[in-house]
Amino acid sequence: MKRRIYNIINSFVLGITAIWFICRFYDIQGIFVKSTPISVVSIMGTALLIYGIKFCRLYLALYDTQLGLEICLTIYCKVTPISIILPFKVGEFFRIYCYGRQIGSLLKSVVIILLDRFMDTAALVTAIALVWIFYGERPSVFIYFLLIFLILSVCFYFVFPGIYRFWTRYLLCAKASEHKIWALKTLESIHALYSEIENVVKGRGMILYFLSLAAWGIEISNITLINYMTGGNHTGVVISEYLLSAMSRRQSPEFDQFVFISVIGFVLLFWMLWVRKMLFKKEDVK
Repeated sequence: MKRRIYNIINSFVLGITAIWFICRFYDIQGIFVKSTPISVVSIMGTALLIYGIKFCRLYLALYDTQLGLEICLTIYCKVTPISIILPFKVGEFFRIYCYGRQIGSLLKSVVIILLDRFMDTAALVTAIALVWIFYGERPSVFIYFLLIFLILSVCFYFVFPGIYRFWTRYLLCAKASEHKIWALKTLESIHALYSEIENVVKGRGMILYFLSLAAWGIEISNITLINYMTGGNHTGVVISEYLLSAMSRRQSPEFDQFVFISVIGFVLLFWMLWVRKMLFKKEDVK
């Protein structure tokens, strides 16, 4: 029964994604109108490097879940195109669902995927700040709000243990009541979530961040190279538009090209892995 529900959810999500992909890229010639064979090859190589780094980042975060490399890669190839195509990052819920089902813990999956997104976003904000410094392009107001959110999140991570100890001691010593029992249970739930985050971050947090930074660095370098090859000007503006497209619904031809090539590559790789699994009867993916 669970397998059937999983297959239904997969079919529904993949169907919606396929429709969205067709609607977004119906004018494929218009997207690649200024492209050259060299620029397309450059995007393909960049996509391979970037998603290779991002897969290593996620696999490192999943290290203590005992997921096999091939299973992890198969799921990654299935869920990443969905995360790329669907708007407002709703594809992340599907990622959480798939990895949570595979590792047997939805909470751990939530923590790992959200941490993966957090590190990616932190590196992206860093990249935008560097573009601002080197090219003089001022980031949008949205970036400032995002930066404030990241700073507050990091601060909360470091101050929470002290908050937890104080309020746990206070609630245990205070006279029992329904509200205090509820507050204590809520505090314990937050602490359980914090413990999962700490378990992933501890010893791996900075590595995850620098892997994210390396991926964005490669992506920005490729955009700069393509802009130079196609005779474009205002490199700082092109990079800023590209990076903002990665965070919002803003349209950037360079970003659309990258997304299209990445999705096609993931689909091909997923089917190759699936065929290999069928031929050699490897370990089943749940």
